[in-house]
Amino acid sequence: MKIKKGQIQVSTENIFPIIRQWLYSNRDIFLRELVSNSADALSKLRQLANMGEIELDQEEFRIEIRFDTGTGKLMIVDNGIGMTEAELDKYINQIAYSGMTDFVTYYQEHGGAEDAGFIGHFGLGFYSAFMVAEKVEIDTLSWQEGATPVLWQSEEGIEYQMSPGTRSERGTTITLTLTPEDREWLTSAELRQIIDKYCRFMSWPIYYLTESDTEAELWNDINLITDKISDQEAVNIVEPLWLKPPAQISDQEYITFYKDTFNSIQEPLFWVHLNMDYPFRLKGILYFPQIKDHIQTLEGRILLFYNQVFVSDNTKEIIPEFLFLLQGMLDCPDLPLNVSRSFLQNDPSFKRLSQHIVRKVAERLNKLNTEEREYYESVWPKISLFVKYGILSDQKFYEYVKPSLLFATTKGKYLSEQELPADKVLYTPAADQLAVHVRIAEEQEIPVLIMDQEIDTPLMSFIEYHSQGKRQFVRADSDYSVEADNDLSHLMDLFPTATDFKISGFKLSPLGINAPPAILHEPEEMRRIREFSQQMALDAQMPADKKEELTKQQMELLLNEDSKLITSLLRMNELPERKESARRLASYIFDLTRLAQGLLSGEDLADFIDRSTRLAEQTLESQ
Repeated sequence: MKIKKGQIQVSTENIFPIIRQWLYSNRDIFLRELVSNSADALSKLRQLANMGEIELDQEEFRIEIRFDTGTGKLMIVDNGIGMTEAELDKYINQIAYSGMTDFVTYYQEHGGAEDAGFIGHFGLGFYSAFMVAEKVEIDTLSWQEGATPVLWQSEEGIEYQMSPGTRSERGTTITLTLTPEDREWLTSAELRQIIDKYCRFMSWPIYYLTESDTEAELWNDINLITDKISDQEAVNIVEPLWLKPPAQISDQEYITFYKDTFNSIQEPLFWVHLNMDYPFRLKGILYFPQIKDHIQTLEGRILLFYNQVFVSDNTKEIIPEFLFLLQGMLDCPDLPLNVSRSFLQNDPSFKRLSQHIVRKVAERLNKLNTEEREYYESVWPKISLFVKYGILSDQKFYEYVKPSLLFATTKGKYLSEQELPADKVLYTPAADQLAVHVRIAEEQEIPVLIMDQEIDTPLMSFIEYHSQGKRQFVRADSDYSVEADNDLSHLMDLFPTATDFKISGFKLSPLGINAPPAILHEPEEMRRIREFSQQMALDAQMPADKKEELTKQQMELLLNEDSKLITSLLRMNELPERKESARRLASYIFDLTRLAQGLLSGEDLADFIDRSTRLAEQTLESQ
């Protein structure tokens, strides 16, 4: 067989169904593509003027979107650079031959900077019009001296016709005749929402008109008409807040912009203004929203823009998962977009961008903690879960935000990690639990932290690991040294059994006169393992005996020999005639112990109250 070389042929009959159905993720995206092309035409014209290639009057560069709801015709009109017949033939009749590439090359060769805010790259955006239109017309007049208007028409995007146009002013008018199917859903109200979604922050004024906004004679003009109509306002914001220097923006402006953009009646907690030029160009504002509950942390929304054109709210490639609770906008002209501009291409270098955002968020938290500590403490309960999750997810974030990691104490204060004891740190699983043990610690001026979130168990292990074992978190009811190792198995019969945990043994130890008469002691390490296995459902596939061994609490009963109740109990147990009294006292002590550690509830608590009531009545009767 001979070697054969050639070019792959593409059939328009085959490629257009692909463009319509698969290239773009949503049907409404056609409007973004067409308006973006108009914006590019205006940007090109401005750059030509800056280069001295053309002199312009003091006219307003603008884009019009005109929708005739009666005929189903949609027009996108601009007064941009326009096109000649040769340019139409080159850039429209040849699919994916991008005029933007040629212009940028010319611009750079004549001293321009990079892409200067241009949007298009692939030359395919125009053909998205055929997603909704059965016929498309381009009426255009180039800026070049001596140019004549050109009309391009096509049905279904396969065959076209070029003829003299009717446009008398520089610029381009694209007219779409919607298909019957698309006229059903593309109403005026729907079109207005699409404009707001994709074009709200475009860099040129955009005006939206329907046939009721002007006279029929003016309505049918192929050129711009909004400059001839009074009381017309642009439907977009040409200079969004993220483009302004932070020093020139007031707090109220940040808040108003947030409320307007996200239709929120609540003010954000605070915000981070991003302004980066190297190694990526990035501007944006990230807001910390008000959070009523932890479920809301899944509802963040970060809008992604490309030179002020909305791309998507799918930012997983550049925003780590723990930042998804944030709301805001990122504008990055260096995004490696795919052909449809709807999704990010995989780019390893974007990891640096993600790290930059993470660092800026951490810096904002640190600044609040340093300069506005009182306010930072007031919002800490609302953002603590996010900070903790970020610490466990990203080692760099922990290093950045470590100075601003706060811990609530039972005294109603907050301590930073640096302010914690260097060795042993006491905690309680809830503010209203272990009150007896917490009181003992507080009397000794030992702080007790409130670690009441599920994420706190792995967080404590994380901090212990990074302290190289020097710092250890210990639950307040486990902060008792056990010096004795007596054989107290003979006391087993005195104390009742519990259904929710198992007593693995008894020990007698001097715990102090202020300590409870007895303590149920579970080693901290075993508690962490048990709680973690329950959170992660590690016991789901275990045999029943192994599951019970892992999940059921195994605790020692520490008897405080400094307690008068325990001294009396041990004495009574040695006298046969006092055995029953000893058993009742042991049961009472056991209930007190469970009550102090938050383990007494339900029927057991009701029984304890009944016994306590009878004991009080007996005391009164004996007086």
